[in-house]
Amino acid sequence: MQPVKANLVFTQIIDIDSGESIESCMEIPVNIVDPQKTLACITYFRRGTLQSLLSLQSIDDDGNEASKPTTKPTLDNNRFINALEAIQQGKFTIEKLKATYSLTEEQAKHPLLNK
Repeated sequence: MQPVKANLVFTQIIDIDSGESIESCMEIPVNIVDPQKTLACITYFRRGTLQSLLSLQSIDDDGNEASKPTTKPTLDNNRFINALEAIQQGKFTIEKLKATYSLTEEQAKHPLLNK
C-alpha cells in the first residue's frame, strides 16, 4: 500500500503469509503548489521507495528515455531530395539519413543510397 497522509507518502509492504511488514515514508515538499508537480513528486517517491525497500535496480534518467520518439520521422519528397543533394555535397551521410529517418520503400531503393 502507498497512501498519502498528512503530506507524507507512506509505503507499506505486508507478507500475507507471515504478517510481517516493512514500512517507509517520505515527506512531500511543502513549497510545491502546482498539482502536476505534486503528483510527479508522489509518483517519484512511490517508485523510489519500492525500489529501495525491494533492492531493485533501475535506470533513472529523469524521463529522458521516455521522451524519445518511438518511431523515426519520415521525409516528404522535397525533404528527401534536399537530403540527397546534401549527401552529394558532402554535408550529410547516407548512414545518418538511414539512422535518422524512416524511408519509404521507394526512397530506400534510390540509386544514390545503394551504391
